[in-house]
Amino acid sequence: MSKTSKWILAYFIVYVATFFIFPMTSRILTMSFIIMLLSLAPTHFVKNKKWHGLISVITLVIIFVSLSYLIVSAVPVFLNGVQTFQEQFKEFSAEDILKNFPNLPDWIREAIRTSFDNLGESFGNFLFDTGMYISKNLPTWITFSVLLVVAAAFLVASGYRLRRKITLLFPGCDIPKVRNFYSLLFGDLRRYISGQLIIAMIVGSIIGFGVFFTGIPGAVFLGLLAGVTNLIPFLGVIVSAIPTLILGFTSKGIPGIIIAAIILIIANQTEMWFLSPKIMEERLKINWFIILITLLAFSELFGAFGIVLALPFIIFVRRFWLFFVTKTKRGDLSEHL
Repeated sequence: MSKTSKWILAYFIVYVATFFIFPMTSRILTMSFIIMLLSLAPTHFVKNKKWHGLISVITLVIIFVSLSYLIVSAVPVFLNGVQTFQEQFKEFSAEDILKNFPNLPDWIREAIRTSFDNLGESFGNFLFDTGMYISKNLPTWITFSVLLVVAAAFLVASGYRLRRKITLLFPGCDIPKVRNFYSLLFGDLRRYISGQLIIAMIVGSIIGFGVFFTGIPGAVFLGLLAGVTNLIPFLGVIVSAIPTLILGFTSKGIPGIIIAAIILIIANQTEMWFLSPKIMEERLKINWFIILITLLAFSELFGAFGIVLALPFIIFVRRFWLFFVTKTKRGDLSEHL
């Protein structure tokens, strides 16, 4: 291996090590970098570079407003949902079900009553605890959102100056090769983020329009929640599931839960079997099975944040291998891994 490749690999190993040494700091910096990439994604559609700075700033403002809206709206949605859920659940007793089955043995009927009461109490307590947790951590999350956006703005503004000082970080290395490698890697990451942004917008639209046309309240909140959280692969449907089911039940009862579940399943299956394989495999030129296995492995190693790291990790390893090991021309990604 050349000296240049050793330095690049060493920095990557140090970066991975920071997730164990400084877990919070490393996560904040990583999320800030991802938000920076998001702010640059719309500039891909504008040829005039004079507008790129303004577009990035507008995108950062939109990201901050969206995060703030979701955080502030989450408290009343959960608390109102909990109150309505508890009121409606009291009216919906186990007897409404048992009257349709008059021949059931008494011990089964009693077991159903007990289970029904325990389920309502446990789920109600869970929703209440979740609402209180969100309310308690609201100031911290808003501060965290501001910090992420500010850090991302700094990275956008300082990108050129950082590139000029790259020689200080790679003494005695082939600087043109270093620049070329990171330029190609940055392009790979931008393609990944822009692809995930497309997926997130589609998933958010499916859930948002789905609940709107079926009469479930909170379409803007639920669609935006699913879209923003789905910037992390597959997370959007999971995060938006609880509030969607709550609002479905409080507005339409049991049929509302069924409708909400159908919307969530459609969004999840569309992402899993069509959007992600189609968009991400075409953009990254990496086999979808490898992407899936890496997602599972990193989620097991780093928890939920591992899903954020998985694809960038694959992208770096593949780019490094093609650029320095096989020495493919310009690290070409024309063939699938």
